[in-house]
Amino acid sequence: MVNPEQQAREEIDRQLKESDWVIQDRDEINLSAAQGVAVREFKLKSGHGSADYLLFVDTQAVGVLEAKKVKRCIRDEDCPQGEKEQDGRVADARTAPLC
Repeated sequence: MVNPEQQAREEIDRQLKESDWVIQDRDEINLSAAQGVAVREFKLKSGHGSADYLLFVDTQAVGVLEAKKVKRCIRDEDCPQGEKEQDGRVADARTAPLC
């Protein structure tokens, strides 16, 4: 059975491919392969972990995607505390320095 995060990654892959992004694994990076390259599990500088996807346009890093399970809550007060804390870590990853 596929876990919720893996389902999210599969959906992200599908949408990136439909939008003409080239998806690469971190061990096989070729930023010149296309105008838009999404690198899976990109390691950030020490202490900052990794990004599920780091997005590059014309070889320049432009964004981060994190695969998270779909939330079923509409308002913040409906979400479990753990999900709110997790969202904060995602925000931190967006400003984390690259290797």
